[in-house]
Amino acid sequence: MENSFGFQQASALLVLPEGNYEVEFSFDDPSTGFEEFLLISELDVHADTINFGLLEGEFATASLRWLETAESDVTSVEAEGEYDLLELRALNLSSSTAAVYVGDSSAAPAADNLVATVATGNFLDPVTSVYDEDAEYRIRLTADGSDGILFATNDVSFSPNSRSLVVVNDSVGPDSASQAVWLVRNNGALRQSNRLAQPGFHLINAVQDATDAAVTVTRTTSHAELFTATMTPNDVSAFTQLDSGFVHVDVVAPSTGTVSASVNVSMDPNTAYAVLLAGSSLVDDGISIRANEIGLCKVANSVNIHIVNGLAEVDDVDFYALADGETLSASSPIASRVGYLDGLSFVLPARRYDLLVTTAGTNAILAGPVSIQPQGLQRYVVTISEAVGGGTPYILELVLQDD
Repeated sequence: MENSFGFQQASALLVLPEGNYEVEFSFDDPSTGFEEFLLISELDVHADTINFGLLEGEFATASLRWLETAESDVTSVEAEGEYDLLELRALNLSSSTAAVYVGDSSAAPAADNLVATVATGNFLDPVTSVYDEDAEYRIRLTADGSDGILFATNDVSFSPNSRSLVVVNDSVGPDSASQAVWLVRNNGALRQSNRLAQPGFHLINAVQDATDAAVTVTRTTSHAELFTATMTPNDVSAFTQLDSGFVHVDVVAPSTGTVSASVNVSMDPNTAYAVLLAGSSLVDDGISIRANEIGLCKVANSVNIHIVNGLAEVDDVDFYALADGETLSASSPIASRVGYLDGLSFVLPARRYDLLVTTAGTNAILAGPVSIQPQGLQRYVVTISEAVGGGTPYILELVLQDD
């Protein structure tokens, strides 16, 4: 039996007869293009027992930890007059102790909705509570001995007479000081977003007919300054974190002129954005500003690529990433019909590619190919825009993000 899953994912619960089994793990090695052996482990399956296999570490030093718990009867149908139940337990993979609470959105973290206070690396016994069909359940985390809430989900759906494992991990999102939570259930795992985590943004200057652009980002209400810089064409700013809410973006291009564009942008919690400046500074209202969500999760054997279309004079474009031996005519784009100011994020195996952009639905190359030899855990912003000074030849720009 074979299963495949990615980072912070879990397989569905597999029911097996009692006995001894071998569990083998492999991974796709982008340096060879082949599936490579990772590790093998023995598993002794007993009746009325649930085993969790936890794969940890990096590929070179991966380890497997088996966690065992007795199977309760919480999933059985309750007799008439009995209460529906909810079984919860916690596993802490983060770098600090966490107190895990699951309760109604209106209830503050307290002893009656505490699942466990879990030290780093620990896996505690389950807690069973009465299921409330009217509750708007949320998961909250606090630091050990603290009342300050570090993590809070939006409403989470639980089923009566069900079990869930709350897994706490360090954040891989825009707010590195936050934590990550995912729920493991019989049908797999589901990541939970932290509504308290900070968002963040990159600014990308694709205005090519101005020597520079002065960009200022302020709070919409308080006008407090969050970011200011003079950016040359194809510049990508460092990643800036901030509290969620509305921000105001002003662009002066060239930097000695008057305001060329101005817009309000909503920054949602736990979300990363690429704020694109594109168009022409030579005509009234010629500069446009667009914020697109981007992916930040770094993967050991993969590269994150965020693509942006800054071409106003082409309706839609296709982006290609051709591996060694692949041809344009025999390949499909990684992104099709990307409109002006649109952006998309992808995770690709970390191997050599030729990146290029064509007119949508054709093999007519607009820019590229540009070769890239990424390493695992890297992240690139790839932008197509007009030539510096405007017009053709179009520029395909790759910027490695080192944050």
